[in-house]
Amino acid sequence: MKIALCLIHNHDPERLARIRPDIAALQSALSKKYEVKTFEAAWQPDKAPLSIVQALMRTITFCRSEFGLRRKNGDPTGLRQIYRSFIWRFFNEAISIVGGGKDGTRTSLMIQAAITDKILRNLSNALDWQADLIISFEDDAVFRESSIAKVTGLVDRIRALPQNELFYADIAGGLNHGWLDNPDHVDHTEDGLAFYKDFQVNTTCVFAINYGLAAAFLQVLTANPNYRRLPIDWLFDRLIVDLKKSGRTGTCCHFSPPAIDHGSFTGAFDAWER
Repeated sequence: MKIALCLIHNHDPERLARIRPDIAALQSALSKKYEVKTFEAAWQPDKAPLSIVQALMRTITFCRSEFGLRRKNGDPTGLRQIYRSFIWRFFNEAISIVGGGKDGTRTSLMIQAAITDKILRNLSNALDWQADLIISFEDDAVFRESSIAKVTGLVDRIRALPQNELFYADIAGGLNHGWLDNPDHVDHTEDGLAFYKDFQVNTTCVFAINYGLAAAFLQVLTANPNYRRLPIDWLFDRLIVDLKKSGRTGTCCHFSPPAIDHGSFTGAFDAWER
C-alpha cells in the first residue's frame, strides 16, 4: 500500500518548524508497514486585482454549491434564503474589493484560491505516484501526543476496505456544522470515529482520501473548471454533490474528537486570511 503525505504551506518558518518534524515522525511510523512518500506545494502567484465580474461569478458558484449541499443534507432552503445568501456574499466581496487597497485586491479571496490550487496540485502529484491513500496537511495542523497512533490506526483500518471503495476521512475538524452532529446522518461510531451515511466535509486542515475518490474529484473538476473559484472545503462539498447525483457513494468517517488540532481554530496560529 502506497501512502502520500502531502503538505501545503507558504514558507512560514514558525509553522514549518512545527509541522515538518511531525510529518517526518508519522512517515517513520507508517514506513514500518507501508511505502510512504511526502509531497509539498508552496508556490503561489502574486496577488492580482479581482474584478467585480469575477466576484459575481464566484458568488454564483458559491450559492449553487450551498443549495446543493443543503439539499444533500436534508436541509430545505427556499429560493428566498438562497437569494439572501447571494446578496450577502456578493455585497461583502464587493466591499472588500473596493476597500482592498490600491490594486483592488481582496487578500482573503486570493489566499483561498491559492490553498485550493495547492491541495489540487498535491492530489494530482500523488495520483501520478499511484498513491493508494493521500493524507493532506495544511501547515496550521498541530499534532497531539496521540496523533500518530490514531492516524496509523486509521490507515490500518482503511487497508481492509474493498479496492474500489471510495473513502474520505476528516482528521482535524474545525467547524461545527449542524448536520455533522445530526444523528440522522451518522451511521455509527466506533473507536473514536463517527461514520456517516454520506460523504461529509468539515475543514481541509488534515484529511485522508483514497485514490478512487481523489481521481473522481479531479474528473468532475475537469468537466467543471468554474468550481476552482471555491475555497477547498466548499469545492469538496460541490464535488460530493455531483458524485452523489451520479450514484457514487462510499465510506466517510470523522475523528471525534479530532486526532490532530486545527491550529487556526484553537489559537495556535492566525489563519492565513488574517
